[in-house]
Amino acid sequence: MSTSDSQAASGECELEQELLKEFGYQLGSASSGIIARDVTRRRLCRPVGLPPDPDRLVGRRETLAQMDALLTPDTVDRTVVLYGPGGVGKSALAGHFAATARGRFDEVVWLDASSGFDIQCGLAALGATLRPASDGAFGDPELATWTATHLAERSRRLLILDDVADPRDVRALIDAAGGPTLVTTRDQAGWHGPAHSIAVDVPSRAEAEDLLVRRGGRQAQHGAAELCERLGFLPLAIEIAAAHLRQTSCTARDYVALIEAVRPGSRGWPSGLTPHEIAIARACDVSLQRQSANGLPGVVLEILAYFASEVIPTALFLDGPHNPDGPKLDRLASPPRLAQAIAVLEAHGLVRVRRYADGQTMIGIHRMVQDAERILAEADPRRSNGVGRTFAIVALDQGLPKDARDRNNWPTYRALLPHISELAANTHHDEEPLAFVSLFSRTGHFLMDQGQHAAAIPYLERAAAGCLTELGSKHPNTLISTSALASAYLDSGDRVLAIRMLGSIVEDSIDVLGVHHSATIAAMHSLATGYADTADYPNAIRMLELTVEASSQGHGADHPDTLVIRMMLARTHQDSGNPQSAVAVLEHVLEDSITTLGREDRHTIDAARAIAEAYVGAGEPTKAAKLCEEFFRVCALMFGMDDPETLSFGTGLGKSYRALGIADWHVALLEKTREICEEVFGEADPYTLQVTDELAQVRSVSASQPQSESAETGTVEYLDPESDVLSLERIVVGLQEEFGPDHQRTLLARLELARVHRHAGHVSAAVSAGEQILGICDSSLGPNSEITLSAVNGLAAALLVADDLARATDLYSRAVSDSLRLFGNADPRTYKAVHNIADRYRRTGELANAIEMLDHVRTVRIRALGPDHHDVLISTEALAAAYLADGQADRAVPLFRQSYADRVRLLGSGNPHTLVAAVDLLHALVESGNPGDARQLGTRVLTVCDRVLQPDHPALRRLRADLSRVRSAGE
Repeated sequence: MSTSDSQAASGECELEQELLKEFGYQLGSASSGIIARDVTRRRLCRPVGLPPDPDRLVGRRETLAQMDALLTPDTVDRTVVLYGPGGVGKSALAGHFAATARGRFDEVVWLDASSGFDIQCGLAALGATLRPASDGAFGDPELATWTATHLAERSRRLLILDDVADPRDVRALIDAAGGPTLVTTRDQAGWHGPAHSIAVDVPSRAEAEDLLVRRGGRQAQHGAAELCERLGFLPLAIEIAAAHLRQTSCTARDYVALIEAVRPGSRGWPSGLTPHEIAIARACDVSLQRQSANGLPGVVLEILAYFASEVIPTALFLDGPHNPDGPKLDRLASPPRLAQAIAVLEAHGLVRVRRYADGQTMIGIHRMVQDAERILAEADPRRSNGVGRTFAIVALDQGLPKDARDRNNWPTYRALLPHISELAANTHHDEEPLAFVSLFSRTGHFLMDQGQHAAAIPYLERAAAGCLTELGSKHPNTLISTSALASAYLDSGDRVLAIRMLGSIVEDSIDVLGVHHSATIAAMHSLATGYADTADYPNAIRMLELTVEASSQGHGADHPDTLVIRMMLARTHQDSGNPQSAVAVLEHVLEDSITTLGREDRHTIDAARAIAEAYVGAGEPTKAAKLCEEFFRVCALMFGMDDPETLSFGTGLGKSYRALGIADWHVALLEKTREICEEVFGEADPYTLQVTDELAQVRSVSASQPQSESAETGTVEYLDPESDVLSLERIVVGLQEEFGPDHQRTLLARLELARVHRHAGHVSAAVSAGEQILGICDSSLGPNSEITLSAVNGLAAALLVADDLARATDLYSRAVSDSLRLFGNADPRTYKAVHNIADRYRRTGELANAIEMLDHVRTVRIRALGPDHHDVLISTEALAAAYLADGQADRAVPLFRQSYADRVRLLGSGNPHTLVAAVDLLHALVESGNPGDARQLGTRVLTVCDRVLQPDHPALRRLRADLSRVRSAGE
């Protein structure tokens, strides 16, 4: 064996020992392929929990025997729950079982499960070790998902979830992973299914004395029984006391006198503490008295009390944070002194320290020790200056990278989020309010950018409250902070409150900061967004025009921020039914963006995509195709053919070709793609060869299929949903890799993919995808997100196609309720939801309800949108169909006639939608006993349908059937 091979093998052995010691995680054999050899050359992942050392356990033989019987490698879907008060040794028991189980299980995985976020972080950290291709991003959702799937695929695997606070946090993981699972928790309630609960209480008197003597040495023998009784036989308190005995010449009897001197009533401790909490606080107080409460170990422990209990990086203590509004903490201590203070705390059993191969040191501290330390610090007048809390605030604030939108900084934000959350939970809004502003504001903005609006709002509220209390309502910082909070309310769906707040903020910002200040412009932009979200298009356009003017003068007409606002103005014009104005605005935006930023800039690419879509909507597909070809080439050169940006222009080009009436649009798209690949990459490039091969296959298929084209309008019905599915799948994969599976851009792409699956006839795939998307939206975005509402409607539509009417009805009802709450009863989106459930009533024969609702929706839409709007045409046709199904042909026929005439006028007689309307009218004429008009219309329409629609199109089949009935009746 070479020297390098020997070193690698030695590294593997050390890594296995380290993982087993620190995580309770055992590597599989070399043949299992769980961790490749090059893991030893990669940075060791962050700790997945900090399980106690196996030799800490004393006694518990009966409980271990129960666990041995219930948890075997062949166990299927069995969960054992160890429950009991904090500090009784549940984690020690689980850690001992993990260490002894390695001879029976191939893998033992330990995760800190104190919150849903901690679980995700632990899964991602474990995945970084198991998956060599990953970047080890702490808390990365995609990596966490991959790890959960990996666990489900491994047999003979034990999963241990430590310190579960809420069974709902782990239920999905347990169900997905299957196999034997061991849980530790303080609460027995909430566990369902095949879960076996085992109560864990304090050990017996003999076991407690044995633990004290083993840990404390000979001096623990004198008075052990009395000391254990004074500490309530609580293992955690006994461990701390034993450590103190080891570090001093103190006997157990002496220690009893020390803790008896610590009386809660005389120390100002809060009332209502449990005996266990008092025992831990007494033990901690004795340990800290020896070090001097104001000494460095005491300060470090006070700081740690405000962090999450596990995975606290010591690097936060060494970076020299400085808080201009509080004590001058330029540096807590030199690295040697800090290491010495941490070593003292470790020796006294107050913290656990793990040192890793990359040189980093992580600290773990029991939650009950944290609680006790906060009690001691707040009650002790010598320590009431809040140094620990202040240092924790500033250290976390300076530990966060400046740019939260830089994806390279996301792992750091995710790693610190549990600590920021713990700090927020254990401090009041009136404590050092200004010190919180920066930390909570940046945290809130990061969560907003991640689409976690509900999670962001409490942080932004704390930041705004701090500014308001200390600076007043008109201070610039207060205006900026409250504007961010109002924007969060807006994004979370509380539009009424957001618009009211933003209206006041805009007025105050103009007075205090001036109309050209960036904060004023941002508030105006948010207010315009609120108007647009509530379909108040006149006010939205007015505010956007003012915002464009202010940004143009303050930043410049071609500044990226101004271009974004101008693009929103164009979208609002388009949403209000004025595509020509949208095109006019976007053409100027694109021209300025190209001139100032260049074609390769992201803002320019976004503008090009927006105007291409607007061109199609405005009936100018030739311009859309030309623009898509140009930027298809630009993005291919910059990002490659598989990038979502490139694929989006390929999709847009295909839509343009379809709108142009190119029958073999897919062939044309592939020909253009091959041309661009040859130009950008060369003829021998794999991209070019792949497209050439696909083009040959499509040509061979197209040659055997009839194509249909409308001579009158140049539009076609022949779409290729299978091709759309493949294209969208590639886009979704790219977005998942760049942003993660639960980012808003990814979710929108997945929604579109589910819709295309539905139109392609992949009903089960559409339902499955819809269920997954809605689950993610409900958990990450909440019920007030428009994306969640889209997911509800999308899944309902898929279930309707799948004939699952009960679930579809429930979801459509939820959509109506959510729309009313989010948009009010006058918003077009609300009436779209009402229309959907009314149409469901029509399909299931509940015609009276359907007619009443559809008639109301149509009336409101005509008044709000005008008679030519697409939604009005849809309502007219749905109402007519309901009348016809109810036997009221005399009411149905006039509505079908009107819809057909409107579509001919707006879309042309050869448009597929017009032809479907003609078929609906013909069917109504047949049902109403008017064969003459039906025959005349059918003869005229059939010729066009044969050219435009595919032979198996449902409308064409229905047309032929109705004409056959008319001819049979005439004969």
